[in-house]
Amino acid sequence: MLLQLAREQEEATADGAVAVRATQVELAGMIGAARESVNNWLGSYERRGFLRRQRGVITILDPDGLRREVDAP
Repeated sequence: MLLQLAREQEEATADGAVAVRATQVELAGMIGAARESVNNWLGSYERRGFLRRQRGVITILDPDGLRREVDAP
């Protein structure tokens, strides 16, 4: 969902990262999950360097890496 939102919003930052404007509650609603689950997944992706979270904005630092991660079997 993050990658889809990134394509739709097209908000690239100066360093090539992509900013997505969405809250954890909004993301949870979009995918039919609990906000806590979204928080856990985002935290995992953040620890691995795929993204950075700030209030209301998720910056995808490594879109290709995140895509590989979510497409992995």
